[in-house]
Amino acid sequence: MKRHSFLALFLAISMLFGMVAAAQSEASRFNAGTYSGEAQGYGGTVSVEVVVTDQEIIEVIAVGENETPGIGSIAIDQLPLNIVAKQSLGVDVISGCTFTSNAIIEAAEAAFVKTGADVEALKQTSPSGSTGKTQAEISTEILIIGGGGAGLTAALSASEAGSKVLLLEKMSYFGGAAAISGGQVNAGGSQFQADKGYEDSVDAIFLDLMKGGHFKNDARITRLYAEHVGAAFDWMVDTLGIKFVSDPPLLPEHSVPRVWAAENGAAGYTATILENLEASDVEVMLNTKATQLISENGVIVGAVAEDENTVYRISADAVILTTGGYGNNTDLLPQLLRESLYYGPVSATGDGHLMAMDLGIPLQYMQYGKVYPNGIEVAPGFAKSTWHGSITTSRDASTLIVDRHGKRVVNENGLAENIRARLYEQADKTLFLVMDQSTFDLFRDLTVNTSKSATQEQIDEWLSNNGSIPPVFTSGDSLKSAAEAAGVDGDALEETVARFNEMVAAGEDTDFGRQPLMAVGEGPYYLVEQKPRFATTLGGVRISTEMEVLDHNELPVPGLYAAGEIVGGVHGDDTIVSTAVGWAFTSGHLVGRIVSEGLVK
Repeated sequence: MKRHSFLALFLAISMLFGMVAAAQSEASRFNAGTYSGEAQGYGGTVSVEVVVTDQEIIEVIAVGENETPGIGSIAIDQLPLNIVAKQSLGVDVISGCTFTSNAIIEAAEAAFVKTGADVEALKQTSPSGSTGKTQAEISTEILIIGGGGAGLTAALSASEAGSKVLLLEKMSYFGGAAAISGGQVNAGGSQFQADKGYEDSVDAIFLDLMKGGHFKNDARITRLYAEHVGAAFDWMVDTLGIKFVSDPPLLPEHSVPRVWAAENGAAGYTATILENLEASDVEVMLNTKATQLISENGVIVGAVAEDENTVYRISADAVILTTGGYGNNTDLLPQLLRESLYYGPVSATGDGHLMAMDLGIPLQYMQYGKVYPNGIEVAPGFAKSTWHGSITTSRDASTLIVDRHGKRVVNENGLAENIRARLYEQADKTLFLVMDQSTFDLFRDLTVNTSKSATQEQIDEWLSNNGSIPPVFTSGDSLKSAAEAAGVDGDALEETVARFNEMVAAGEDTDFGRQPLMAVGEGPYYLVEQKPRFATTLGGVRISTEMEVLDHNELPVPGLYAAGEIVGGVHGDDTIVSTAVGWAFTSGHLVGRIVSEGLVK
């Protein structure tokens, strides 16, 4: 009996200690306080601050000043709130913001380590308890699938014409490829341009577009573009209030100066478009992906879409596909593009192409994409553009383009396609810009402040790496030292620069015919890699001049329209500067009006 009493007492004390330990464990999930962590994001350092009590996450704040506005910045705003809401690091990345999302999670993890938390347990997701998605039905007059440049302008144009519009976007933000472009728009034939004293014509625009596409264009649609681009540009200025600045340069691909830069670049016109969207009657659904077009007796009557919790069956009098390209879907890419760096939106996975294919709708020009010659590799397979810096310093300063042998290979002021061709001739598809100090200062200013494709901090970091890892930015007091850090023949480069300067003094580039000429000046000297990059794909559905999607018999598919990058043929096998974004806005503006007016009839 005493033995049993002693055992019962021992068990009771053990249970008490266990309860106390459990309570202490519960009470000390965190060491209360404020903690911080950092990680590398897409545009630079992302820092996260977490505020915790002993058992609860009170606040998470992320800061990433160099993350892409309207894209990475979405993750900066949303993901910390999700961590607090779930009381967990086991949160999903924000769609389209993978780089920034992962950086936030990594930085938050570093902060939580300092709290004394069991970080592995903190990463576990809570069971949702949900066994399936709810079903819902929606109806509208015009359903627009895809919220990039074409989709946004189509929605505003159709709403302006009096139609009820629903705009779907699978990402958590609008803008698509247009929002991350160089910010230049084709203004050919606009009143805006004429008022500035620049003469242009539909015929001149059409011929330049055809030449740019090597006359492989679907000429009907190229002509449609040439006829309507001016009106669309004026609408963007007069109705939407987008501001364009500076006089347009005369670029080699254009016979007339017609490439205008938006104030604050692509971010500037995107912000203005979104302000108009907010003020309009357009209904919008973000984070909602269309998965299937609904066809009844050959007529498109809507689409199936879904978000995290719900599957929607959306009925519509007309459906407009503005889903963009397929640059981020390797399965759809031709070999040339697979060999190039991608710098387009992560959302460009060919969703509209796939939905059309599911209905047997033919695609055309799928073997073509627009490759530019001025990419730097910021992550494996991914690029940033140095377009502004590369072309401006070749035109207005003394930038040379050389191969690994230290030899010039092209007229630096010539057609982009010629520079691109020389790139593909290199074993590693890499050429190099060679710049003196004053030229590099201009290059850096254009990259940081005009195109905003890199920050001062990033360029400083790349220079400090001095060619040891991509992207290759090297410097040296001599041409030879800068070249050798980049893996370029330094002796040969010195000979190349000496010969070029002699030709400048003589007033003629007898090697490649470059004009104008400016001598390479004093050092230090800089080399910057140049690799092929692409964002724009050129294949897609075939359309009529009324923007209707055509079937195998070249007859309209009733109820289905398309605009923007999903349309194949408008550019032929290539694009010229500013015309891809110009087509997105022009075709969006046009299709919105055509469809709306057709419904009124």
